[in-house]
Amino acid sequence: MVKLVATDMDGTLLDSGKKLPEEFFRIVEALPEVKFVIARGRQYYNILKECAPVQNRISVIAENGAVIAEEKTVLSTETMDAPVALTVAKKAVTLPETCFILCGEQAAHIVGDASEQMLYKAHSYYERVERTDDFEAVLRRDRILKIAVYRHKRAEDFLFPSFSYLNALDLGVKAVLSGQSWVDIMCRNVNKGWALQKLQARYGILPEECMAFGDYLNDTEMLSVCGESYAMANAHPELIGLAKHIAPSNDENGVVSVLKEKFFLPDETVTKG
Repeated sequence: MVKLVATDMDGTLLDSGKKLPEEFFRIVEALPEVKFVIARGRQYYNILKECAPVQNRISVIAENGAVIAEEKTVLSTETMDAPVALTVAKKAVTLPETCFILCGEQAAHIVGDASEQMLYKAHSYYERVERTDDFEAVLRRDRILKIAVYRHKRAEDFLFPSFSYLNALDLGVKAVLSGQSWVDIMCRNVNKGWALQKLQARYGILPEECMAFGDYLNDTEMLSVCGESYAMANAHPELIGLAKHIAPSNDENGVVSVLKEKFFLPDETVTKG
């Protein structure tokens, strides 16, 4: 019996136009006995806004696991050591055609000469945003959950090789490929799966009683701690190879389709206003 459903949003629950299916909200309301978890790389406040109709019914894993919240209450945060964050920021600021976001507890601080495309994405992903050229001042006044480094569609072949050295050092952080244009640097022990295990323990829910959906490599650990793991048809090939099942793509409403089938929900159950 599935007692918990965890899903990523971008490339998973959202379609390519970043639209969230309203059917999902109705499914959440139709299944009060199931715990729903939104697990995302974005800012906590942004997730609350996008999931406003069910924000009192869901748990949230934000910033790829660095923030865990329950029904609009933050339960815990994991932040980087300030000297380590400074080292990463100093590296990021030297890279060409690259800017980055210091994702703090208070706000998301954009550093560098951001393109209009990147700014659009930042304001889509983060509700509380500010721009700065003085990242050292930011590090003195805000605790950093992660550092998101951006270069347009060059994350895997350029950004990740620039930061993968961190994974071999004893600095307590790691670099994770989190999208075509993004690499996240965050606390080494933190990931969506680590955070989900904390929620599993909090509610006494076993891994085999959980279902998870994802599309990119930052979803790997989350899928690994759920008995029913789904990679979207549009997912990264490595994630497809690791998942137990393949769901229809995000543009085919894959998450909603699987949930309706799994929980035997007739169409009329989730199409009523």
